[in-house]
Amino acid sequence: MVWSITVGAVIGPLLIGPGEVVGHAIGVTPLAGVFVFAFVAQILAALSNWLGLRPDPLLTAREILSREPDPEPAGATEPVGAATVPEPAFEPGTEPATATDARSEASRRRALIVTIFVIAMAQAIMVGLMAMTPLHLMHHEGTAEIVGITLSLHIAGMYALSPVFGSLAGRLGCVPVIMIGWAITLLAVALAYISGSSHLLVQVALTLVGVGWGAVTVAGAALLTELTTIADRPRWQGRSDTFMSASGAVAGALSGVGFAFGDFGILALFAGGLLALGAVASIRLGLGDRSCRLH
Repeated sequence: MVWSITVGAVIGPLLIGPGEVVGHAIGVTPLAGVFVFAFVAQILAALSNWLGLRPDPLLTAREILSREPDPEPAGATEPVGAATVPEPAFEPGTEPATATDARSEASRRRALIVTIFVIAMAQAIMVGLMAMTPLHLMHHEGTAEIVGITLSLHIAGMYALSPVFGSLAGRLGCVPVIMIGWAITLLAVALAYISGSSHLLVQVALTLVGVGWGAVTVAGAALLTELTTIADRPRWQGRSDTFMSASGAVAGALSGVGFAFGDFGILALFAGGLLALGAVASIRLGLGDRSCRLH
């Protein structure tokens, strides 16, 4: 699936020409004609999900989980009237299991929230820079073809290496891969800041933004999966997707305001601030030893 997205990103700009023909045929702006192809693809994808995902994987997983036998209550096998042995008093420095479990659950919940925040920061950086890239390129004598190629490279960077980052997360740990993603994103932000009127620097920066985004979000999603149970996973994944989408929407809107009062360099500075927040949060995750290595 990931590589199919990459293929689509590469083929997409090649459809601009046919899209213009379709746009003229249906009476819309020529450059809007390409969205007809996307509309048809979305309809086919929806039909594939509706017809192919039966039975529903989520409902099936819940049904399997409900069939698992409950653990036998403590003392259920003791004969009636058996003498009760008093529990030993806790030694100094120890605490009841319930307190330990509560503390562990609170730590897990904090790690989940921080992980969602890290993913949201990566999304905000990516959308904030990507949204204004076409305007920046066109402002510096770019063409529709240059914009299409730049966005294709950007999307290819986002998804082409996702299987690699997933494998690295299993071998090195999720947090190290997240930090690799932030390092790549830092280089991308620096290039975006100094890009000026150079189309090549903008293209390299946007490609690296995509690669960094892929590393952070793939490893973050893997960590989110490891931290959740089967029953809780859909709820937390939904929260992650919601905050990820919301952060991208806010960043996209604010990037327009920033670009109107500044330039692409100003957007890069804002992206650097978000990157710093995400990196600090990732370090906090690392201190919690959330490695998600394969066992």
